[in-house]
Amino acid sequence: MYQVISTGLAIWPMMASSGYSAAATKFSFWFSEYRKVLSLVREGMGKDSIRQLSKDENIFSATTPNRGAVIASAVYARVNSMPEEINRFMDTGDLEIQRTIVIFSIMRTDRLFFEFMFEVFRDKMLVGDMVLRDSDFRTFFNEKRISSETVSEWTESSLNNLRKTYKSYLADAGITDRAIGDRLIVRPYLGPDFEDILIKAGMEPFLKALGRMSP
Repeated sequence: MYQVISTGLAIWPMMASSGYSAAATKFSFWFSEYRKVLSLVREGMGKDSIRQLSKDENIFSATTPNRGAVIASAVYARVNSMPEEINRFMDTGDLEIQRTIVIFSIMRTDRLFFEFMFEVFRDKMLVGDMVLRDSDFRTFFNEKRISSETVSEWTESSLNNLRKTYKSYLADAGITDRAIGDRLIVRPYLGPDFEDILIKAGMEPFLKALGRMSP
């Protein structure tokens, strides 16, 4: 289902047809929503059924039915992208592991965010630069504008909103603080047992994106 392809400095386990998207400007971390959708999927519900349930019962407390549909579709894709042997830690793992699973699912369904993590966040962890600066985001997006016709067509407003979304993801995952401006990176601790399970499940690129493994 997934293949590892070369993307410059990064590699991404991805669907072959996937490309860059700015859809994340409409997305959030959605931790509790991930747990809810995972439970519904385990009950046998598919994406369309979850979208309908959101419309009928507003299970995500969305501001509008359309917003509920966006949440249902995005979170379903995230849940469905993760191996069940990993998702089961949403029941048994501590909060740090659970939040890491959600950030992995975001990386697994968003090529551009994965590349940010692999090319920027990972490099900072490897060299011990534990501060994430707005200039890091600007440099990353400027480089993507040069290398990608798709990204080159995005407006400054879209890129600024992506920066805000990425910063929100990282803070909600507990791997940065919430300071205004520069943000301190908090090294995640997953434990050797969970890391071994991730590796066996083919999640090495995502561990590397968090700086948890040697290059």
